[in-house]
Amino acid sequence: MINNGMMIEAAIAGCAVADMAIAKMDITDADQTVETAQQRRVRRYKLHHRTAPVVSAFFMAGIMALIMCTAIAAVNGGVTADLPARTLRAYAFAMPTAFLCVLLVRPLVVRLTAWIVHHPAA
Repeated sequence: MINNGMMIEAAIAGCAVADMAIAKMDITDADQTVETAQQRRVRRYKLHHRTAPVVSAFFMAGIMALIMCTAIAAVNGGVTADLPARTLRAYAFAMPTAFLCVLLVRPLVVRLTAWIVHHPAA
C-alpha cells in the first residue's frame, strides 16, 4: 500500500529528474547557440569559396613579386641600407603587374597541368 509520504518522495524525485533534464537541455541549447555564433563569426571573416582562384593568384603574385624585387634590387644595387626602400619602390610596380599576369595566364596553366598530370579514375 502506498502512503502519502511515498507519494511525496516520488513527486520530489520526479521533479528533481525533470529539473535535471531541463537544466541539461538548457546547457545543450546554450552550447549549440555558442557554436552557431562562433560558426557565424568565422564565416563572416571568410570569403566565398568561389573567390579561391583570385585569392590564390593574389597571394602567389604578391609573394613571387616580393622575392623577385628583393633579389633584383640586391643584384642591381648591392645589399646596402637602402635595399628595403628600393625593394618597396620596385614592388609597388611589380605586384599589380604580377597579379594581372597570373590572372591572365592561369587558364593556360590549368590546361597544361591537366595535359601533363595523370588524374586517377574517380
